[in-house]
Amino acid sequence: MNPELEFARKTALAYNALCRPLCQELNLPQTAFDILMFLANNPSYKTASDIVEIRHIKANLVSVNVDRLVREGYLMRQEVKEDRRKTERMAVGKERERAQKPAKRHPP
Repeated sequence: MNPELEFARKTALAYNALCRPLCQELNLPQTAFDILMFLANNPSYKTASDIVEIRHIKANLVSVNVDRLVREGYLMRQEVKEDRRKTERMAVGKERERAQKPAKRHPP
């Protein structure tokens, strides 16, 4: 196998393994967690199309998971004043509370 592809695959597997305990604790699927972390770490990217374009997550998965994150209080939607067809997603509530809690140490 191509060494660069193998490195990328192993990195993704390690990332998912490290995130799994937190996703279970928060009762979130990996994709929802990835969207939440993307929005929290990249405040200039706020729309679903940003998530699709930058993170390469399929649009239907972004839609379903953003709806879930809004319902569960992790995100809120806000209309874009310049273009009423667009909606920004902003991290709120549970995500901020979680960010302020000390991280639990999970065994590997």
